[in-house]
Amino acid sequence: IAARYSDNKEKIVKSGLDPLLESGKLGALLIQFPWSYKNNKENRRRLEKIIKLFIHYQPVVEVRHLSWNDADFFEYLKEYNVGFVNIDQPVIGKSLELSAIVTSDVAYLRLHGRNYSNWFKDNIDGKFKAMVVAGSRKACELYKRELDKHIPEEYSEVIMTYRGNDDRI
Repeated sequence: IAARYSDNKEKIVKSGLDPLLESGKLGALLIQFPWSYKNNKENRRRLEKIIKLFIHYQPVVEVRHLSWNDADFFEYLKEYNVGFVNIDQPVIGKSLELSAIVTSDVAYLRLHGRNYSNWFKDNIDGKFKAMVVAGSRKACELYKRELDKHIPEEYSEVIMTYRGNDDRI
């Protein structure tokens, strides 16, 4: 749902949700955002619009960046009876830590686990599970250093940046 949407896409999504809602089988609608989705005016407006579009489906919001750990944000969720997704995930850099925040009639806990080594052990390209994409080698190197505090160094490597010719730092 967090992707760009139009009236037609909204109708398609709701046509799939309505039978679940009407039959009592829809517990909550997960509205999930990646770590890169930070708490700023533009993103809050976008989130508020999505919540209002889907308020009848008991939305719960999953955000991962530490900037969302904000009393005003939690109050907003409580005001509209929107659930906050508490996440058990590897805490790297400015990620949210595991919490027990309840903002609605629905409590939601997402269990990713915190085994840093296993989190990054499986691969997608024969070598790594995840790759960091950033605009500069410096940003990639800084992120890798943070990862290396939690996982074996061989599980991560800076292999490409936007320009591809950045000097190593």
